[in-house]
Amino acid sequence: HAPHREQQDAQEVEAELTAYLLLSTLGVEADALSSARAYCQHYLGQTLLDEKVAIRVFGAASRILAAGQCVQEHAGEEAA
Repeated sequence: HAPHREQQDAQEVEAELTAYLLLSTLGVEADALSSARAYCQHYLGQTLLDEKVAIRVFGAASRILAAGQCVQEHAGEEAA
């Protein structure tokens, strides 16, 4: 059970960190960011974030933001 639980925790942290970056980039209020940060810190505990995880998190956030930008540009073209 322990390795499976650790994998789930790692995935949870990646998802939450990605959401945190997106919220921060989109200008969500500080209270929401504080809650998200505390949630991530709870899951990480004393564990340092692995560089590979950080790369995946930033990559996922970048792809999501780029996809949103494409949708927004496409919607603007249709409106014109």
